[in-house]
Amino acid sequence: MTTSYPKRARRGPWRGVRVLNRLHRAQMAIGEQQLLVAALYVLVNGLVLYNALYHNPLVGYDAADHLAYLLTLAHGRLPTPADSYEFFSPPLPYALPALAYGVGEIHWRTAAKIAQLLNWLVSIGLTFWLLRLCELVRPGRNRFKLSALLLLGMLPVYYKSLAFIRGEPWVALLALLAVCDFLVLLSGQTAENPPRRQALVVRLGLWLGLAILARQWAFLLFPPLALVLWQYARRHNEFPTGPGRAARWTLLRAGVLAILVALLVGGWFYLHLHQTYGSALVFNRTPRDGFSLANQPAEFYLGLGDGQLFRDPVRPAFANQLWPKFYAELWGDYEAYFLVFAQDVRTGRFLPGFRLEAVLDEFPERPAWLATNRDQIGRYLGLANLVALGPTAVLLAGLVLGGVQWLRWQRGEQKAMPLALLWLLVAAAAAGYFWFLVQYPTPGRGDTIKATYLLHTYPFAAILAADFLERLRGRWPLAYAVLWGWLMAAAVVLVPAYITRYVGWP
Repeated sequence: MTTSYPKRARRGPWRGVRVLNRLHRAQMAIGEQQLLVAALYVLVNGLVLYNALYHNPLVGYDAADHLAYLLTLAHGRLPTPADSYEFFSPPLPYALPALAYGVGEIHWRTAAKIAQLLNWLVSIGLTFWLLRLCELVRPGRNRFKLSALLLLGMLPVYYKSLAFIRGEPWVALLALLAVCDFLVLLSGQTAENPPRRQALVVRLGLWLGLAILARQWAFLLFPPLALVLWQYARRHNEFPTGPGRAARWTLLRAGVLAILVALLVGGWFYLHLHQTYGSALVFNRTPRDGFSLANQPAEFYLGLGDGQLFRDPVRPAFANQLWPKFYAELWGDYEAYFLVFAQDVRTGRFLPGFRLEAVLDEFPERPAWLATNRDQIGRYLGLANLVALGPTAVLLAGLVLGGVQWLRWQRGEQKAMPLALLWLLVAAAAAGYFWFLVQYPTPGRGDTIKATYLLHTYPFAAILAADFLERLRGRWPLAYAVLWGWLMAAAVVLVPAYITRYVGWP
């Protein structure tokens, strides 16, 4: 009589081998993903280093005024409007180069180069803490980290902004540090160690205080963090720090302490502005009397690029049209300070941005002494904008999904809180920037429409977009593969947009 065995019993040993093989393949895949993350990390920061070493620091948005700020600070005082057009800017990004110039008696060119190399160190920290924030949001997901780092690292505005001497890169780094510590605070990891929790809160306040000493955009971090902390304290009856009202007040006291530390660290500069110029929000131009959408013309809101966005997206085309100009600055060099090159061969002097535009207005026929890549790079930037539609769609989908996470958190889904916070940080910054554009209009020029101003939001947007890709991979693998292919193709096309054309000291 033949004995029949259950199917699972007969295949037992082979099943174990298959499980081991799958585990081995999974481990190899994890190792490969970690290697890819490390390689991309080195590549991104290697490009930043190249630009820091070779980009001329006198070429950039208000570059001469930023350098004048640095040199004035080296003499032990904050600049006035007579010293620098950037007198209203906080001093943190200029402090170390100014100290080196004032104490070390180095050449001003060396001081400027130190400021650029500090941006490289900022980038190293920024990308590291981007990966750290990814770990807090989705622990152990290397593919998620790879997607977030790629989505940030493929933005030309990232490399352009870090090649200039300005405060936005510092705000981006400090914002990441603050958000990471904020999430650790709410996670309750320090609940059983009050001294450690106190140190964490003080450190959070320090990051926020340094951020407002880097650029005024950092103030837009405060409302989202305060709102999330308040809602977290109000809507939950129990916390890792303990149940009930005591835990609620523990969190609220932590928030108040962090704000006090931030104001102690960075508030003195705004007291200086208020006492000297009559307002802590002083700017280098006069605002409109009141906020009104009528401050800007209709083309500011409705303009779509006049057919030039994918053909020749370089100034002076669609000058004061918000959406196409911001897009062209995000994925290219509309203002012509990084990729669009011009030089007077008679003197060797560079002609960035506004100078090139003035020359082309004065000489419709290109003069023999003008060396420029204006025509060729214009066509390339149009192609880059076209290819970037895919990554832009992914970033926008991430923002939409982030809004959904915010709604889910409002309905009590606690796991949605980290992504909800990131979305709120981006939304608050975008709203504040929109207010700024409407309150300080520049009709005909639109020179305040710069993607660099929102640099600190791009790491958060990249994480939201990476979360969208992960969710897409789980539901529609084919669509995920197609989008990833588009991202990789776009990154290859955009490689020339990551490297400065303004090399050397003419």
